[in-house]
Amino acid sequence: MNTKTTIDSANDFAQNYDDYIQNCHWIGTDILFGLMYECIKSNQTILDIGIGTGLSSIPFKQFGLTIYGIDGSMEMIKVCRDKRLAEGLRQIDLTKDRIWFEDRRFDHAVSHGVFHLIGDLKYIFKQTSLILDKNGCFGFTYERMQEAEHEYKESSIAGLFEKQNFQSGIKVFRHTDKYIFELMEANGFQLLKKTEFLAFVDFNTKTKTYFNVVIAKKK
Repeated sequence: MNTKTTIDSANDFAQNYDDYIQNCHWIGTDILFGLMYECIKSNQTILDIGIGTGLSSIPFKQFGLTIYGIDGSMEMIKVCRDKRLAEGLRQIDLTKDRIWFEDRRFDHAVSHGVFHLIGDLKYIFKQTSLILDKNGCFGFTYERMQEAEHEYKESSIAGLFEKQNFQSGIKVFRHTDKYIFELMEANGFQLLKKTEFLAFVDFNTKTKTYFNVVIAKKK
């Protein structure tokens, strides 16, 4: 879904991404880690889906987990590699139905601040289920649907809403809870926790973005 434009934008933004996020008071990483804390152990592995520059992996690395990451943007991966956070990094188009790893499984997985850039998440849930061990946890975020959505229009996929960001040229997406929970059920995930939070504030545009956060367990 508009993959090339999205990845090109990420490549262009990679060197400035960390500074931008810091100015937005990005707290989602702390919330995601806190909700997953009781699921993880220091000697385990975790896959960061859409790892970007690695910000979401930092608390897991500090806790003692071995980090692996996948992302569509090579420039983001380069910034992440320079931080020496991850044991392994791969460039993967997350919108495609392609096997991420043929010879490796993981204890847990996370994906933070990614789904609103992907659109249809069926391949992400499918591949995450394939690479997770039984009872492994998948922690992820997605943008909260507002009560009155005027800018977002429902796509041809029920529960998936989209709009064109004219400033960046990319499409952005929001997903209903029903859409998310149906994907979880279809791919063998059981809901453990769900809440919502103010993800970040863009002080340039004065806009606030709210995320839902889910912790699910592979059955």
